[in-house]
Amino acid sequence: AELAGTDAIICFNKADLVVPDEAQYTKTYTKLGYRVFITSTYTNEGIDELKNAISGKVISVCGFSGVGKSSILNTLMGKQKTFPRKTHNP
Repeated sequence: AELAGTDAIICFNKADLVVPDEAQYTKTYTKLGYRVFITSTYTNEGIDELKNAISGKVISVCGFSGVGKSSILNTLMGKQKTFPRKTHNP
């Protein structure tokens, strides 16, 4: 992003699953000058702040499988959320 002259932000999703020690990683990126957002599509934590930061901009989303990319995009677009449920096998 920097080489292309665009702004990069970092979003840590699934904040509802984070243990306190993991929050230290956000400090590292903030010290490097990145805007960091901590979100949870389950609790909606940080979603409004992220939405305001990207409003009116073209965005690209990347990350490992299972980190919640689709969940964030669906939430930002106002699509209904579905969460996995535990099933009971009789």
